Amino acid sequence: MDDTTKQADELSDQLKQALQKLKIDELNSELQALKSKSEDKAFWNDSQAAQATMKQISKLESRVTPWLVLKKRLQETDELLKLKDNSLQAELKDQTNKPIDDYKKQKADLKVNGANNDHDALQSINPR
Repeated sequence: MDDTTKQADELSDQLKQALQKLKIDELNSELQALKSKSEDKAFWNDSQAAQATMKQISKLESRVTPWLVLKKRLQETDELLKLKDNSLQAELKDQTNKPIDDYKKQKADLKVNGANNDHDALQSINPR
C-alpha cells in the first residue's frame, strides 16, 4: 500500500505542476465563460461569431477535459488510499496505474501536439 500511496503522491505533484504550467484552470474558466455566452438567446444572431465561438469551445474542451478527468480520477484514488483498507490493495494499485498511464499519454500528446498547438496548419505533400 505504501508504494501505491507514494506513486499517487508523486503523480499528484507532477499533475499539479502540469496543470499550472498549461494554465488549465484559466483555460477552463475561459471555456465556462464561452459556454455561458453560447446559452444567450441572441448568441446565434451573428452566425459567424457564433460559429467562431463554438469552434473555440470545442478546442478548449479537447485541451482541458482530459486533464480535468485525470485530476478527478487521481483525487478519487487519493480518497480511497486515505482509507488505508488493505482489502482494496489490488484495486487501488490498478486504480493508481490508470492515472499514471493517462498522465504519460497526456505528456506524450503534448510532445507531439505542443501545449499551444491550437492553430490550424496547412500542410502540403509534394511528390518528387
